[in-house]
Amino acid sequence: MAVAKKLQMAQQGVVDSCGCKSGCSKCAPEVKFLAAMSDARIPVAYWSLKMSDFSCAENIKRATVDYIKEIRPNYLAGANVCFAGSLGPGKTYSIANILKAAIAHGFSAYYTSLGEMVSGLINPSSKFVVGDLLIGSDFLAIDEVD
Repeated sequence: MAVAKKLQMAQQGVVDSCGCKSGCSKCAPEVKFLAAMSDARIPVAYWSLKMSDFSCAENIKRATVDYIKEIRPNYLAGANVCFAGSLGPGKTYSIANILKAAIAHGFSAYYTSLGEMVSGLINPSSKFVVGDLLIGSDFLAIDEVD
């Protein structure tokens, strides 16, 4: 199923659970946040996951929580974070949560993989423009750098 369809279904779920039928001031922020996560290309599987439910390597969780707590000062200082490790310790979960926090604080965010970036660099007809991402995103997450 296409991401646009999943977004539409998630947004409809928010409206349905609100009971307002068309999106009201109560549920509109969540509907807008879902759209922002989709625009940032955060993987759909991570949209509803919360840091409080995050069970992973403790050092990754601590680094993520600490970064998010100080997201605005970290942004202003140009601070970044790099997660490395084998399959499964929570690297993608962490970067998805950092991007979600960035969006919640009014920053622009974008999730991609190194493979997509390389394809964008070597294929001039690609819709994926690396320079636009580097210049136009406050928070850029590059996953799968293996």
